[in-house]
Amino acid sequence: MAPSRTEKTTKAQRVSLPIRQPKKSKPPPKREPEEGGTVKDLAEIANMKSTATLQKDLDKLLGTAPANKVGDATLVWKAYQGPELKSTPQKDNVWSLFETNMRDIYKEAKDPYLKWAPAKKKKELYDKKSRYILLEAEDHSELAAFCMFRFEAEPNYEGEMEFVMYIYEIQVAKAFQGAGICRRIFGALEQLSSRYEVQIIMLTVFKCKSLSPRF
Repeated sequence: MAPSRTEKTTKAQRVSLPIRQPKKSKPPPKREPEEGGTVKDLAEIANMKSTATLQKDLDKLLGTAPANKVGDATLVWKAYQGPELKSTPQKDNVWSLFETNMRDIYKEAKDPYLKWAPAKKKKELYDKKSRYILLEAEDHSELAAFCMFRFEAEPNYEGEMEFVMYIYEIQVAKAFQGAGICRRIFGALEQLSSRYEVQIIMLTVFKCKSLSPRF
């Protein structure tokens, strides 16, 4: 479930990352999709983009994968949608990495709004709106990192509809942490958001025994 703007948490910090724009004396007018629709249309258009289209866009923004190898396999960037991932062996690698990195953090946080709930989380991960970036071995045998995000249209505090990219997860295997992978992914998502006319990027950051604020 997407992090709510009105939820209160005790151990987690929600962070909004506005898309950087050139400084101007007046704020730029709100843009509409080429089809002449609304903010909801922008989100719908983004959600209708195929995995192949997303892969093509991300290839341009992510560049070549890190030179690291997993065994004899070269690392590659791969795009997926939630239902597609659910039907592949990679889903087990994604869940294993998420559980390894986050299970103890969820439990130590003792946050009533963000509980450790595997069944609920798996449903969220494989939702039809979920989009993925995987950094994995070319033969799909190992997973170095993954990011899960969604495009949504929702009202802000003033009741105005905004086109939002929610970054639900960004997880990096221990052997690959500190290599700038998160920075590369965040940079690509920021550019992708600008290209898709997203207005706000949002994510949830755990502060308890977590390296996430350093990202």
